[in-house]
Amino acid sequence: MLWLVALLILTVDAPEEHGTPIPRARPASERTLKEQTVEFAATIKEEVVELPTVAVHAPIDMMKVVLGPIRDSYQLVPGWQEPVLPVPQVKDDPLGTTNLMVRDGNSLVAPKWKYRIEGGGNFRYGTADTSNINTLFAAERRSAYSLFTTKFGATYNHLDNAADNRRFFGDSKYDWFMSGRWIVYSKEELENDQARHIELRSVTSAGLGYRLLDDASVRWIARTGPTVTYLNLNNPGPDESSTVRSGWLIDSEFRRIFWEHCRLEWNCSVFPNFAQQQTIRIRNEVGVLFPVGHKSCWNWKMGLRDEYTENPGPTVSPHDTEMYFAIVYSSG
Repeated sequence: MLWLVALLILTVDAPEEHGTPIPRARPASERTLKEQTVEFAATIKEEVVELPTVAVHAPIDMMKVVLGPIRDSYQLVPGWQEPVLPVPQVKDDPLGTTNLMVRDGNSLVAPKWKYRIEGGGNFRYGTADTSNINTLFAAERRSAYSLFTTKFGATYNHLDNAADNRRFFGDSKYDWFMSGRWIVYSKEELENDQARHIELRSVTSAGLGYRLLDDASVRWIARTGPTVTYLNLNNPGPDESSTVRSGWLIDSEFRRIFWEHCRLEWNCSVFPNFAQQQTIRIRNEVGVLFPVGHKSCWNWKMGLRDEYTENPGPTVSPHDTEMYFAIVYSSG
């Protein structure tokens, strides 16, 4: 009797299911080589189509940026000022907690200090060809209407049969956002360099500046103004040991994020001095920072610094070049 009941249960049809079946996603590993090739070719085609458009508009956009100070020069006339353009606040920092370039220029957000510490080594060529240890401390405070930065660095090396290569430098800079993108700046630089026989060099400058680019991913500020330079040499030879000269400063500061987590930093300063024997000094420094991990306060930094001085004095090379590598910690 039991076997008859079991046979009847097996012969009864199962109830129909009226629900929509869930499609099974095909993993990427099941895609054929042909499908992957077609997808890659389509991406390349889109980029190639966009490339001519970018190439045509890039010079135009750059020309608009470069001519920005001329276009906005009317804002320097009293009564024609426009409101200051603060940097918009960015909630999602593409560098995580690195914040090497401050972006809290919002009047609704209280300004705060941010700092960075660097430590590593460099190879110096010119008057002294040595390897050295270098450190740097920098701090920055930005509000909606001002920017203050300061830094102090040191390079140390001592060899028994060679000239000492100890260098100390520091500078402070204050930018006040005057009207639109125009700024008024003041700057002070101090330097001591044993290899180039500089006991003390002090450069004081003040003048006008312009924020050519200033947003969440890029900052480019240009400054220019008169300078007063005090130079004291500890090995002057027949010349005077100390001089005071008037001159001029042309300064460019550039910061940009690329590849979402890396940073390019470039500074260029030109110091022409006005005296009976006119001289010029040009300093270029470029560095690239790579984060240690996806979102981290630590970064690797590689860079190159070159300084050219016309008529630097006896036994001193006109060019002084440093290639450096450091690890950087930056506050959030």
